[in-house]
Amino acid sequence: MDKRHSVVIIDKNDFLIGAMTSALEATQVFDVIGQAFDGRAGLELVLKTRPEYILLDLIISELDGIAVLQKLYERTEDYLPKVVVTSMLPDGRFTQHLEALGCKLIEKRPFDVQKLADKILLLTMIPQERVSRIILQVGVPASIKGYQYLREAILLTMDERDISTLITTKIYPAVAKKFNTTPGNVERSIRNAIEVAWKKGNLEAIDSLFGYTIEENRGKPTNSEFIAMVADKVRSR
Repeated sequence: MDKRHSVVIIDKNDFLIGAMTSALEATQVFDVIGQAFDGRAGLELVLKTRPEYILLDLIISELDGIAVLQKLYERTEDYLPKVVVTSMLPDGRFTQHLEALGCKLIEKRPFDVQKLADKILLLTMIPQERVSRIILQVGVPASIKGYQYLREAILLTMDERDISTLITTKIYPAVAKKFNTTPGNVERSIRNAIEVAWKKGNLEAIDSLFGYTIEENRGKPTNSEFIAMVADKVRSR
């Protein structure tokens, strides 16, 4: 990741702007090229600088976040940046509308600055890199066979919406063929990798990435559930 990505931050909280600027630039992947404290100034700044990414507070003065995106969409034909929205609104509200306007990530306020910077970093990665980073974050060790099998299985399902009927008939055999093993060994190794993550991994990362509540009586997801969750997470970016 040699390329650096330009970012404009529009937020009413000057302390948060400073903290996010530091966190993003510390990745050595992002350059924060502009900051604004209200929607009208933010819109003009974005039109002038055309950043690749916009970090946008939804509740701001002059123009709210949705109005900023709508006006940006109306005034530009060849420019649609990747937008990260932060909001105190209930989860799911305006989601489809925001996605149509270029929103790639919605983060509920208040949020952890470093964790949000990590999530934005994921947006810059190609699918293979995102899959690897996610399964490492949740605690699947790269040293076990299940890591490679799981990674390949997720990449194979990127274009599939329902893998429940394909996991044994298509996915396991394809992974087995690539790694010169058996479908049964693939299934067992992936199941073991998920068990390791659930027992010894980063439960906070699991909850943050998937919104999956970790409860002892609920248990870990099945192989197909886990693969589908990661594929959906990568596909949505």
